[in-house]
Parts: sequence; structure tokens; C-alpha cells
Amino acid sequence: MVSDTFIIDRLREVLHERKQAGRYPVVVWREEFRALFSCEYRALRPLLLQLHEEQRIVAGRTLNSNYITLPDYV
Repeated sequence: MVSDTFIIDRLREVLHERKQAGRYPVVVWREEFRALFSCEYRALRPLLLQLHEEQRIVAGRTLNSNYITLPDYV
């Protein structure tokens, strides 16, 4: 199982790279979780919910997918 600090640090790294490259929106899509965190969304969901409740991440939903980002990138 991954830790909350690992998720936050990895998100910060990926989102910073995307912002520097000019990619918008600066989010991580649900389909990318396996490649970034080496585990499925299902396994990450409880920890992501906890981080969202603590307002350490921002989560959203589009018509076809879910995404997360950090408050710094909203």
C-alpha cells in the first residue's frame, strides 16, 4: 500500500512537470493512476477519499472520468 506522502509528492512532481510544459488542465486522470502509483484506482480510493476530506487534494469528475489535482494547481 502506498502512503499519503508518496501520493502527494508524486502528484506534486507530475503536476509541476505538466504545468511547466503548458499542459492544461493540470490534473491527473483516473486512467493514469496505475502508471503513476503502481496500483489500481480501487486500491487507492480509500486513501484518496481521506486526502480529499482533509483538503490535501482536489477531486473532480467529468462525464467519462475522474481526476485529482492539488489545491496549488486549482
